[in-house]
Amino acid sequence: MAKADLPEIMKYLGFAVASVDELKKISGKVNLLPDVDFNEFMAFVERFSQHEYDRYRKIFDEYDSEGTGDVVKTTELRKILSSIGFNVMRPAIEEALATFDIATADVTMSYEDFIQFLTVYMHTECFAKHQVMNMYNIFNGFTAHAADPRYLPATDLSECLVAAFGLPCQQHAVRIEQLVLRFRKSRSDGENGICFHEFMIFGRRLCEAEQADYRGAFVQFDKDNSGSISIDELSAALDCLGYRPMRSMLQEVLSEVDFESDEILDFEEFSHFMMLFKQRDGFLKKELDELKAVFCKFDCDRSDSIDVHELGDMLRFLGHSIATDDLHILVAEVDADRSGTLDVNEWLRLMRRHRESELKRLSDIFMHHAQGQAMMPSASITVAVQEAAPDPTLVPKVTRTLHKAIDFEDFVNLADRARALHVDAGRKMAGFSDIEIENFQEMFDGYDKDGNGTIDSVEVQALLGDFGIPCRTREEQQNMLELIATAKALCLEAEGRKSGETPKKGGPVPAIDVTFWELVQFCSTAEDPAGQRRRGDRYETHREAKVLAERDRRFPCDLQDSGTQCGSRFGGPREGLWEWKAHIVVGW
Repeated sequence: MAKADLPEIMKYLGFAVASVDELKKISGKVNLLPDVDFNEFMAFVERFSQHEYDRYRKIFDEYDSEGTGDVVKTTELRKILSSIGFNVMRPAIEEALATFDIATADVTMSYEDFIQFLTVYMHTECFAKHQVMNMYNIFNGFTAHAADPRYLPATDLSECLVAAFGLPCQQHAVRIEQLVLRFRKSRSDGENGICFHEFMIFGRRLCEAEQADYRGAFVQFDKDNSGSISIDELSAALDCLGYRPMRSMLQEVLSEVDFESDEILDFEEFSHFMMLFKQRDGFLKKELDELKAVFCKFDCDRSDSIDVHELGDMLRFLGHSIATDDLHILVAEVDADRSGTLDVNEWLRLMRRHRESELKRLSDIFMHHAQGQAMMPSASITVAVQEAAPDPTLVPKVTRTLHKAIDFEDFVNLADRARALHVDAGRKMAGFSDIEIENFQEMFDGYDKDGNGTIDSVEVQALLGDFGIPCRTREEQQNMLELIATAKALCLEAEGRKSGETPKKGGPVPAIDVTFWELVQFCSTAEDPAGQRRRGDRYETHREAKVLAERDRRFPCDLQDSGTQCGSRFGGPREGLWEWKAHIVVGW
């Protein structure tokens, strides 16, 4: 093998190559030729291992200030690993220490203990158990249809790494794949499959490349070479790396990594910050939990994946309106395994991408109304938020109490609140238009003879009879009761009182009395899925018409032509919602 390849080979074997020049000196002691045979390579590995052992000892002694031969705190252990050049993964460190029955930071560790710890730590390539399991599941997903499911084709390595570590690492993943293909083309047996342990090694190499990026950004903003950066400098460093987190996200992660609570981060703390930030795709824990809950809610077949149609329903549920063609483009961008569907990690990355594009749109609106300044005057706030919000008519509810200038993050929060109001209204209306809701109300009032706001069991049966829903057999009655139970749960969720859960088939059912908004949810639930999607598309079209009409009213000079187009575009006949409800709903 060529000596020029030795640095990459030693990194592959798990060594932290601190100096390529030192490695070249050691290889020069083996022979003076540009290549080494196997016996010479083994001699080189033995020499290099001894060199690294001595280097580790020297760094270890630097942290033994009292010269006792012991390291006293786990925090020093992290600094030692960072100084040597290893990836510092706190979860993996804690798991490795647990192997030695060490559960606190106040411990002593001899150098021999440290070497044993390092052996355990590197056994999983610096990854914690949950990270290994996630990588294993992704690896199996890619190899499921391979000729030999134990091996990943080298040509799929970059996509598999992106699936495991996220889109921001794509450049490094492609470089690693190209490096692997270059080395494996020369193999005489023609095999180039990658086993899982090798995949873990390449995952570690990718993390090392990211650590180098983090180091570059960290050094750039460590102006005084103190080995630390302030919280104010953190945002600038993140921006340099291509991220734009909100203050709330920064504070949440900082509370977990800034152990000294001094608002100063050393590189190890900064690196851990980036690891947590990436794991959560830039979302708050609460936001992450909500997005995962939405994924589970719409994964009706429990396949742990969603298709484009389900994705459209999910985005509408969250208050986002995206054209079907754009949905296909988004899916293609984040569908790392090219399955045509999205798993939960790909779903989160899609939402991160969507959020970044949304922040870019909001930034443009903010800069326009703030006239390029850092603060937007109070007089411009309502108009700016109305431009950003899906329904301008709801904006005064979130801006009426504001009487001072706001910055960009305040503006984002206002836009999010306006969208949340729109989402709440849309969920309560179950995707129906204002006209349809009015007709439902008229129908409901016709059955609510006593005017108490509910229709009882007798009135419900009469209503269902007019709908054409059979309730004669026991099975038909049970199905109807389960639909009503689902409608009641969804109504509670839409009103924000609790999370709606679809009752289990054959499980207990609630009282049959139905309120108006429960009837609305019932009508939506009873509709077939294809009809729901058609109605969802019509709802977005109707909402767009309503928004354009409102903007035409507020800006008649700028949007005069748009208003005319809007009338012709949305004024035509519409198809029925579903056959048994067609006589109730009035056309547009």
